[in-house]
Amino acid sequence: MPLPTSTYTQDEVTTRYLNNYAGTKEYKDNFYKGRPLLQLLRERKKDATGGKRIAHRVNLGSSPAGRSIRKGTKLNLTDVVNETESLWTWAVLEEPWVMYFHDEMESEDSPEAVLSLAEDKTNDNDERMRDLILNQLCATSKADTIDLNTLRELIPAAGTTAIGGLDGATAGQTAWTAQNVDTVDFSSVGIPRLRRLHNLTSQGGKYYHDVVVMPRTFHEEALEVGDAAVVINQDAKTKMGTSNADLGLSNLSILNRPAIWDQAWTTLQSGTILMLNFDGIHLVENPKYALKMTKIMDALVNGLDARVAVRRYVAQLTMSNRGIQGSMTTVT
Repeated sequence: MPLPTSTYTQDEVTTRYLNNYAGTKEYKDNFYKGRPLLQLLRERKKDATGGKRIAHRVNLGSSPAGRSIRKGTKLNLTDVVNETESLWTWAVLEEPWVMYFHDEMESEDSPEAVLSLAEDKTNDNDERMRDLILNQLCATSKADTIDLNTLRELIPAAGTTAIGGLDGATAGQTAWTAQNVDTVDFSSVGIPRLRRLHNLTSQGGKYYHDVVVMPRTFHEEALEVGDAAVVINQDAKTKMGTSNADLGLSNLSILNRPAIWDQAWTTLQSGTILMLNFDGIHLVENPKYALKMTKIMDALVNGLDARVAVRRYVAQLTMSNRGIQGSMTTVT
């Protein structure tokens, strides 16, 4: 008796997989797999749709207009808030998904084999898209003006650099200046300098940063500082009661906030540490096109015997408050 066959063709199996799995909200919301910096940015992302540009309301400072008054005295109702906006242009990233005829032919018309192949290609597409996003975010400057803004451009050592249509060197816009602590021997003064940077970014105690992003080397050095302060106890025991010394810290917090290292940041920024406050820095995504997989297209017309889809990412890294972001540069 012949085995029952699937009612789905190979094309249908792949299309259903891309649309019903790789294109779902749950799948896209967990797209940061294994990328701690991308995870933090996407967990606090903002959504925006339509328009040629992204705009954020920016308050560049104010001063008191009130005073002590006598009976019958009028208040000064002048609006003294220095309010404006920062403007940003969308970036459109695309990563191809390709299924060659030879790959499908070698699956011998097995829907299960095609599904497995589609999953492998999707996982590979995901990895490449994550790397593409992070390589742009972690670069020192844009390789192309249409790329995502970089963290170093938004939080430079020379914090007054113009970006987003505002310039900290312009009168009335001095609040649009990132904080910086330069030239740091991390092993000897790293933690005290991070404390100083926190005080600078706190704007007089009004704000508290969310995370410190570090290259791996300095993350390990900071953990070693913690290791030296650990007092061994007898709490760690095997099932049979044998006591063990539990050595080596793995999770790092500095100033009551998590400190992470990311591979892309380590590779591209080996001497810079960032102090990020997500109240003022935003990964803005267009939800309609954020990590959206297009429909499968037949590429035979282009001389390529394959079926192709594209994963798109329409987003931009933006700022609404630059003065609460900080960097430690030339770290050794």
